Amino acid sequence: MPEIDVGAPVGALVDWLTANFGPLFNFISAVMLFLLDAVLVVLTAPHAFVVTAVFVALALLERKWGFGLFTLVAFLLIQAMGLWLEAMQTLAVVVVATVFAVAIGVPVGIWAARSRRVSNVVRPVLDFMQTLPVFVYLIPAVFFFGIGVVPGVVATLVFAIPPAVRLTELGIRSVDREVVEASIAFGAKPRQLLREVQVPLAMP
Repeated sequence: MPEIDVGAPVGALVDWLTANFGPLFNFISAVMLFLLDAVLVVLTAPHAFVVTAVFVALALLERKWGFGLFTLVAFLLIQAMGLWLEAMQTLAVVVVATVFAVAIGVPVGIWAARSRRVSNVVRPVLDFMQTLPVFVYLIPAVFFFGIGVVPGVVATLVFAIPPAVRLTELGIRSVDREVVEASIAFGAKPRQLLREVQVPLAMP
């Protein structure tokens, strides 16, 4: 069998990207660190009991008393184990990654819902992103952003984008075609159709 050296070209590509796009990676890292610090300040500035009460209230908004009780017990257990700061750091990573995932995934999902060709291109990419283990794309993130919380955000982001795209596309495509046709018949423009008809009906 002929020997195929994959490591050398991949290493050369990583070195080229680092040398030519280093400032871009530094900028992305700085923005993510700023957002992480801001979210962490919001989560840690109040007393732990205040934050616990807020999350319990959010859980009770769904009128699920069992989930609210579980939230209360879980947050009190975290405090009792002395892991409050670590838990809030993890939650900050999840919040920042979720914001970026929604900001990227929803527009891509809308685009895929409106174009069958885009959907056919995006679907295998999403399958690829969800199939690979987290550590596979965590390693390149470490190469580009260094060791720290930023690669964790990037890895979580790669894992969170596919559901955002898929659910957005599914929601838009599930809107009743007769409603869409009626809106077009009444003179709705594409942006109006998306903003006032498709998105509200797809939200559930």
